Amino acid sequence: MFPSFIKSIFAITNITYLFRKEDKANLLIDKSEFPTLVNRQMKISSLFSQLEALKPSIAIVIGTERFEYTSVGGHDFLIEVKITLPVPSTWRLVSQTKQFNRFRSPAVDALVTELVQLQEILVCDGEEVWL
Repeated sequence: MFPSFIKSIFAITNITYLFRKEDKANLLIDKSEFPTLVNRQMKISSLFSQLEALKPSIAIVIGTERFEYTSVGGHDFLIEVKITLPVPSTWRLVSQTKQFNRFRSPAVDALVTELVQLQEILVCDGEEVWL
């Protein structure tokens, strides 16, 4: 095990990282006084779970056994397929290269939009708590 002073250094480093990242909502140890903050974090966690739950159906549509989202240029949860593979016409093209197209399905798009909104509100909630 680590000596206690090393554990303290890790704790301070983590706190410093969260402050720099402006993630003040996760700095709170006891969140029981802030039910709005807790509810918002639970909704965000639920959206991540819903995005994960969509993976098997996306894999079937693109004809692969497994599927992982990609992130490119600040866009997260992208469905990357080879440029030669057909995709449903309802999928929105986000970016492309010579070899790959990156899409979002309507379901992923809706969840990502809600996720981004909730994350922005959570940052504001965290700021408010620290005032």
